[in-house]
Amino acid sequence: SLTASAQIHNGIANSKDLQATSRGLKIAGSGRLDLVKEELDYVLRAQMTASPLGADRRVVNALLGYTVPIQIAGPLDSLSYRVEWAAVATDALTRGALGGVGAPVVEEVVKGIGGLLGGKKQGDGAQK
Repeated sequence: SLTASAQIHNGIANSKDLQATSRGLKIAGSGRLDLVKEELDYVLRAQMTASPLGADRRVVNALLGYTVPIQIAGPLDSLSYRVEWAAVATDALTRGALGGVGAPVVEEVVKGIGGLLGGKKQGDGAQK
């Protein structure tokens, strides 16, 4: 399911309540869409809730329970994304300090997340 609302003022749509759920994934999001300039600036906060079929289980198990912020921005015909790894690492290290999973999670997530996202990654120009 997918729900969101937006307030539009002077050609800019602002949304603070995007919610999407599917089997194995929960997403919340907020940001803005400039309808005049055709530019998007949005943050999705994705959380794996179950393992998808065919997935690398080490990566998926490492992601379970963690929120992964993903910044999507740019012109609508050339969007790019950036995973906010600092937030994921902080969460993993905090959990590790409190007896949770810890730093190895970050390494597994870094190895596997690239294949889960399409589009261009900011900073390297690589495209899937």
